[in-house]
Amino acid sequence: MAADVPAPLATEWRWWAATYLQGAIAAEEVIGKDGERERVLARVTPAAATLLPTKEQAGRAASAAGVLRLVDQAHWAEGWLHQLTGRGARPMPADDLENRRGASHRGFKSHTHRR
Repeated sequence: MAADVPAPLATEWRWWAATYLQGAIAAEEVIGKDGERERVLARVTPAAATLLPTKEQAGRAASAAGVLRLVDQAHWAEGWLHQLTGRGARPMPADDLENRRGASHRGFKSHTHRR
């Protein structure tokens, strides 16, 4: 893992890797699935090398849905863009903000809201 990986992301990655390795150990010892540890290590080891997103990946995610997937988790793309470039978040036009707010509320369903 690179030395410049922020501590919260490094912790997330360690938890993610440990979870997969625990599953692999159980698969080998309990189920008898040979070679599972090696398969998981072959997946998690390269993931550590590419843990940080690139500026381009963060920029594309920020201009699209605003979500960046890292270690199977959703991250705020604008926050990563700021982390990687030092640039502040771009202001969002009021119409776009209202459209996003409306879209998120239209997709929300709960037992208290009936349509």
